[in-house]
Amino acid sequence: MYEAVVIADDFTGANDTGIQLKKYGYDTIVLIDFLKFGGFNKCDAVVMDTESRAMPKDKAYDIISNISKAVGQIRPKIIYKKVDSTLRGNISTEVKAICDSIGVDIIVFSPAYPQMGRTTVNGVHLLNSVPIDKTELSKDPKNPVKTSNLKDILTENFDIPCVKVDLDALRGDFTKALRDAVLPCAFIFDVETCEDLKKILEIEEVFPEKKILWVGSAGLANALFENHKKSHKPVLSIVGSVNSVSIEQYKYTVNKGRARGVVIDAISLLENKKDELDKILNEIDIYLEYSEDVVVATVSSRADYEKTLKWGAKHQVDTIAISERIASSLGELVFAIMKKHRLSGLFVTGGDVAISVIKKLSADGSRVICEIETGVPLLKIYGGPYDGTNLVTKAGGFGNKETICNAIKHIKGISV
Repeated sequence: MYEAVVIADDFTGANDTGIQLKKYGYDTIVLIDFLKFGGFNKCDAVVMDTESRAMPKDKAYDIISNISKAVGQIRPKIIYKKVDSTLRGNISTEVKAICDSIGVDIIVFSPAYPQMGRTTVNGVHLLNSVPIDKTELSKDPKNPVKTSNLKDILTENFDIPCVKVDLDALRGDFTKALRDAVLPCAFIFDVETCEDLKKILEIEEVFPEKKILWVGSAGLANALFENHKKSHKPVLSIVGSVNSVSIEQYKYTVNKGRARGVVIDAISLLENKKDELDKILNEIDIYLEYSEDVVVATVSSRADYEKTLKWGAKHQVDTIAISERIASSLGELVFAIMKKHRLSGLFVTGGDVAISVIKKLSADGSRVICEIETGVPLLKIYGGPYDGTNLVTKAGGFGNKETICNAIKHIKGISV
């Protein structure tokens, strides 16, 4: 179930925060229908868009309250109330609804977003150094901002003690002030820089056992989720081609330590498929449990391939039949792994193997995303239970020695 839940009051803000989660390894979905809240167990995080920014306060309270009760039942590690960085919306009402529904010990309130010119000094929120209520936002037709004072914003409809943490305190040792506070309470932070946002997170060290409600814009979200960064899920690569180019790509990837190498004994696979697949699956399971990338090959040298051909000649099995049986077995292997593990995606080289994988996963095909190298597309599986899974396919002779490494980076969404 979800490790982080974000409650946002509009769709663009929901997506803005969702990308912070995605950036730090969280498989994230943005939902606009509360009734579907519990239906995405494979995600690490969910962002609920309530579209409550311009609602009457009582209606906003009811919507947030209902969502918060559901959130309280799943007990995510992080609960984040996304608010507008220019203070529009029912901030006080919605924070109160969350606290009334699930109870919190601490509210961290910091809507600053320094990268976008939103800062807070002496408890006053600024847009490009001008108090928010002195800007055009005070005349917003749907959500006019009436004050720049963060304490007044938070306590408009919510009676809670507030502790202001100014820049001098924040940039020094502010932990004593935190410990002296009587809980429950809200801490309101001055912020001018991204480093200030990161400093706020020391509050988790002071109160490791307390329930914290984070209230802020995408700025605080970025700092928070960077601090709770998840490792990227592993990639499973299947080298089903016996082309020398693919063999060299396999060797390079393993020798550089970019993935764990697993070589299937093709003859054992042909003679006793179940035992060989079980053995290989057990080995792969161990690596994936530790989030290590895995690259599987049916040959690691031309000599391996020649041995398989000799076996075929001895047992009167032609090369086409050998290829089809191995491709089918590799498809079964991938399916077995996908049922047990959550992956960033798949890399498959060899046309017979690629189509076997697609069929074993009950997919309808693929959605084309982009080309990561000449002749090497990044795709998403289309249809079936693994719809949306990242996939890179490659003809056996395409690419250079770094192609598998490059594909793994693209599948994980890492800058290359």
